Amino acid sequence: MSARVYKLIAVRVPIFRVFIVTVTGAILAGYGAAIMPAAAAADKTVWDGVFTSEQAARGGTVYATECSACHRDGLPERARPAADGGRFMEAWAEDSLKSLFTVIKTTMPQSAPGSLSDAAYTDIVAYILKENAFPPGSEELTPAALEAIRVQGKGGPEAVPNFALVRVAGCLTRTADKAWVLSRASEPVRTRDHNAGEETKPEAIAPRPAGARSFKLLQVYLGSDSDSGRQVEVRGFLIRVPNDDRINVTSMRKLAESCAN
Repeated sequence: MSARVYKLIAVRVPIFRVFIVTVTGAILAGYGAAIMPAAAAADKTVWDGVFTSEQAARGGTVYATECSACHRDGLPERARPAADGGRFMEAWAEDSLKSLFTVIKTTMPQSAPGSLSDAAYTDIVAYILKENAFPPGSEELTPAALEAIRVQGKGGPEAVPNFALVRVAGCLTRTADKAWVLSRASEPVRTRDHNAGEETKPEAIAPRPAGARSFKLLQVYLGSDSDSGRQVEVRGFLIRVPNDDRINVTSMRKLAESCAN
């Protein structure tokens, strides 16, 4: 079975944060090409002392040398704690440090993205963690460890933040008023890739277990009711509304012809 990809246009909300994204070939502003790994249980979180003070100091030196020319006011907003006018947790909560690393590596330095060593980029991640008051430990952060370390609040895992880019699997349903809904859906998982893609591995397009969530789908332009009843994976921006959560869709792909599972 081959995956069917629905090409869509998404408009991000609220009104003061609107931009257009075309699914084919587009890159979300500020997100780079990072893709979030599967939401498996992480070995560690940012509260477990995943870097050393010495490493963070090295990262600060690299940042001052390679990055400060463009970021004269210190760390960019998405890398600073809220107390300093930034939004680190909003941007990275319920994600892995690999996503932060990948965004830095693929976008900086602005004149030559990817030109530093992986060790140098990892040191910059350690520096950002230190600046956000996460505790240092006795072992240095390594590139190989990034994917298994998650960014979470001190109280433990929380719901994916509002307006985050997510992926959700569920049953595509057409309502009586011709709206599209994703029923029997899984919990939303944060992603950095807006395009579901043309997956070819059998496990990538296999049916998924039914969930208990329901989401109204926005910006879906399917021409026929025949698509109703299929299990699909939807990617888009999560919009939390009391008793009526929604997803502003950027892409969709078929997982199964029916929602019988």
